[in-house]
Amino acid sequence: MESQATIEQHLKQAFYHLTTAVNQSLQQVMQNEDAKQRLGAMWEAFLVQFFDYVKKQGKINNLDMLGWIPKTKLTKLFLFK
Repeated sequence: MESQATIEQHLKQAFYHLTTAVNQSLQQVMQNEDAKQRLGAMWEAFLVQFFDYVKKQGKINNLDMLGWIPKTKLTKLFLFK
């Protein structure tokens, strides 16, 4: 079983990789507007796959992982504008 420190390290690495992908995506779209549709599809596929995985693993293990985050925070995250 992984320790909390190891899990935290994985999350930090994931955040680093995701911020790099965000920055590169923004840079590509600023250089070429036509890249927006393809990159949008890539981000959509990633987010759907990630949240689907979290949801499925929660069901398998009878734990609501998304429930660990207050619903008000999730709502604010996804209703940004």
